[in-house]
Amino acid sequence: MIEIFDDPARLRATNVCLYTVSKDVEGDLETLDARQEECPASGCFTVKVVQRLLLKVGTRAPCDSTEALALSGELEVLDLVAAFAGADASGRGLHTGRFVWSGTSVVASGRWSGVVNAGTHRKPAFRGCQRCHEPGVLEGRLWGVVETKGSSLTGCGVMASYRITFQPSEAGGTGPLAGSVEGLLVCPCL
Repeated sequence: MIEIFDDPARLRATNVCLYTVSKDVEGDLETLDARQEECPASGCFTVKVVQRLLLKVGTRAPCDSTEALALSGELEVLDLVAAFAGADASGRGLHTGRFVWSGTSVVASGRWSGVVNAGTHRKPAFRGCQRCHEPGVLEGRLWGVVETKGSSLTGCGVMASYRITFQPSEAGGTGPLAGSVEGLLVCPCL
């Protein structure tokens, strides 16, 4: 069911209800493992980092819908793996992981992926509040499904963009962080 709203034909054919999700997050980033890899054929270096991300999730009024209040709580990203270009984790990277979002009355889970150390809020689209290389920025998309039995939100998709800042380091970053999660609950119309 998770893929139903991530496919153009299925989204077009399915009657859905949309509820805004607007959350402030803060928490900790913990590095569990880091290693450098080399590709002898091309001479490139990549750093792979395994991390754990634990976030406290609070509502952001007035944009958070009544339905999305159930998602306030805690979000944990498990198996968060990042790969960085270059000899350390200060370069641009990509990341992916699984998340479990434990709200006040529901639990959702799914995938979490995006880029690290890249500034997307820059000119020409924005006022230039970031540069193309922006160390300490984790951004991407999460996509999951509400799994709680008996909830009116059971089976609803959760699709959102996240923007999080953290303290960068050559080992991948660690410590406190803060950010936002903006998106939608996507529920099939019963």
